[in-house]
Amino acid sequence: MSSPRVKRSHIVPKFYLRGFSQGQDQRLWVGDLRSQKTHISNVRDAAVDTSFYEEKVGPHEDNLEERLSKIESDAAPHLREFLRGYSQITPEIGRFISWLAARTCWLRREMNEKFPAYLLSNRSALRDYIGFELRPFRFENRQTGVVIHVSLETALDRISNPDWQMEVTQDQYLDMIRLQAHLFRSKHFPTLNWIRAKAPHGSPLSHPIDRCAGTF
Repeated sequence: MSSPRVKRSHIVPKFYLRGFSQGQDQRLWVGDLRSQKTHISNVRDAAVDTSFYEEKVGPHEDNLEERLSKIESDAAPHLREFLRGYSQITPEIGRFISWLAARTCWLRREMNEKFPAYLLSNRSALRDYIGFELRPFRFENRQTGVVIHVSLETALDRISNPDWQMEVTQDQYLDMIRLQAHLFRSKHFPTLNWIRAKAPHGSPLSHPIDRCAGTF
């Protein structure tokens, strides 16, 4: 039986957003970096997109919503311990942060603008981490309008062919989220030194949790 589709997908999980909210209605400030504007929202409506993780063509071996739910459930008790003063970034927290950094609208924009270059620079990781589970790539012939779906190897050969236009599909986004989370965890995060940033006493951010950040 297939899993029910989740229409209102939280890009940032609700349990994490609650740490930045106030009051019984769980209000929090939301800022848009591009417009430089802020507004008050609540945990239920913040960081939400429609069908963000919905598969369109090729089903994967597991449902991404279910995978994220398990990652969040595994990380939640470790995050609580960390916020009580435990200093270690456990594997569960590391995995959660990796996926949190990958499941972003920024990645979608990057894929639209730089997908061919991203494929070429990460071909080995794509083969090793996702391999044959990678969903097919969609190409359209600029002259005839013929649409074909090809494997990674064929896609890499066809990217530079001016007769073909590659379309970044929803299923490619899902595979790239998986790959980027893997790269964050295995390649980028080991280079970080983690520091605990405490908000000034009496400020709205000083309770109920401290904040932590990673720096190079």
